[in-house]
Amino acid sequence: MPTLAEGMVQFKNNLTVGKYDVRMAEVPSSPTMRQAEFVELMEMLERGVLPLTPGIAQFILRSSDLSLKNDLLAIIEQEFANQQQTQQANQERELLAKYS
Repeated sequence: MPTLAEGMVQFKNNLTVGKYDVRMAEVPSSPTMRQAEFVELMEMLERGVLPLTPGIAQFILRSSDLSLKNDLLAIIEQEFANQQQTQQANQERELLAKYS
């Protein structure tokens, strides 16, 4: 917008003065790109290309834009830790039973 300063017309932010360079690049962190990657991961899971393991589930959740994904990740990590503890306890019981 032109403004009057000392009787002369001036433009604020006149883009015709100076040199400017514009660069565009795809960035994986854009919402559109993240959504496309998430959809591709889900399709790979449905086709059986990816096995549904706790690690894959965590990876897919991290690539989503779900607002509660951190809560879900914490639940998965806790359940995985509990599962590992149960498996270890079962193995120890089996060893004790075998050698008692």
